[in-house]
Amino acid sequence: MRTIAYVCLLISTCAALYGQRQSIEDNESARILALENAWNQAQARGDSHALELLLAPSFVYTDDDGSFMDRPSFLAQVERSRQRYEQIVNEDQAVYRHKDVAVVTGIYREKVRLKAKVTMRRGRFTDTWIKDHREWLCIASQATLMAR
Repeated sequence: MRTIAYVCLLISTCAALYGQRQSIEDNESARILALENAWNQAQARGDSHALELLLAPSFVYTDDDGSFMDRPSFLAQVERSRQRYEQIVNEDQAVYRHKDVAVVTGIYREKVRLKAKVTMRRGRFTDTWIKDHREWLCIASQATLMAR
């Protein structure tokens, strides 16, 4: 009888710990997705200062045209861009975590105005985030356009 009680106690303790761990992981994933949305808003506004807070010093970016940029180049491109984002939205996002690293995949849709011309683009993205001193920072991003 003691053995059965011990096993029941062990199972309930493990289930409680698993539930607590799952809740923490869900909160961290939600936090990362909120940072993805903050990135979209900052980029739509051309706010390179806000982006600085999201990007690690070693950040690298591969754009949908194949161009490669480090953090200073990416921030400079955001500042000097003549195109204006009317909309940037992510969908079908998934967060894959392993300890202090997270990979976010998803689809982005953007509506961009360059002078009087409006262009709609849709593509896939992969962002890699690291947790550094309790803060999540993006270290790598890659975008690929999808055929219409």
